[in-house]
Amino acid sequence: GALGQRLRGRDVTIGLVMAWSLGLGLLFTALYKGSASRAIGILFGQVFGITGQEVAVTLAAGVLTLLALVIAYRPLLFTTLDEEVAEAKGVPVRGLSIAFMVILAVAVSEAVQVVGVLLIFALIVAPAAIAERVTARPSHGIMVSAALAVLFTWAGLAVAYYVPYPVGFFITTVAFWSYVVARLLSYLAARRTTARPRGWREAQVRHSP
Repeated sequence: GALGQRLRGRDVTIGLVMAWSLGLGLLFTALYKGSASRAIGILFGQVFGITGQEVAVTLAAGVLTLLALVIAYRPLLFTTLDEEVAEAKGVPVRGLSIAFMVILAVAVSEAVQVVGVLLIFALIVAPAAIAERVTARPSHGIMVSAALAVLFTWAGLAVAYYVPYPVGFFITTVAFWSYVVARLLSYLAARRTTARPRGWREAQVRHSP
C-alpha cells in the first residue's frame, strides 16, 4: 500500500544519502594533507588514542545527553506512539523531533572517537534492535540498549588485547553476532509459542469422548 511505498522510498533515500556520505568521506580523505593514520582514525576510530581531556568531555556530554533524554522522555514516547494525537494535545512535535536529533548528534559525535564514523551505526542500531526483542517496555529498552553498547565495547577491547587487529572490527563483530543470536532466539521462541496451542488442541481432541 501507500505506507509500504513510503517506507521503501525512505529506505532508498537513506541508502543513497549514506552512499553519498561515504563518497564524500573518501574525497575528504584524499584531500586531507595530514597523517594518513589520523584520517583512518577518524573513519574507523582510535579508542586507544583518546586523551584524558577527551574522556572528561565525553563523560560530560554523556551526562547532559542522558539528562536531556530523561526530560524529553514522556513527550517523546507520546509522539512516537501517535504523532497526530500528541500534536492535538499540544505537544511540540516538530521541536521535539529537532531536540531528539540534537541529542542523537551529540551522542554520535562522542561515540565516533571510539569506533569511527563508518562503524558508529553498529553501536547505534545493534543494541537497540536487540533490546527491542528482549523487552517491550521503552524505558527498559533504553537501559538494555545502553548496557549492551557498553558490553559490546568492552568485549571488543578485551578481544583486541589478545589479538592484534583493530578494536572497531571486534566491537562491530560482537554487536553483529549478538544481534544474529538474539534474532534466532526470538524466532525459536515465536515458533515454540505458536506450536504450543496447536499441540494442546490436538491433545484435547484425542482425550475428548
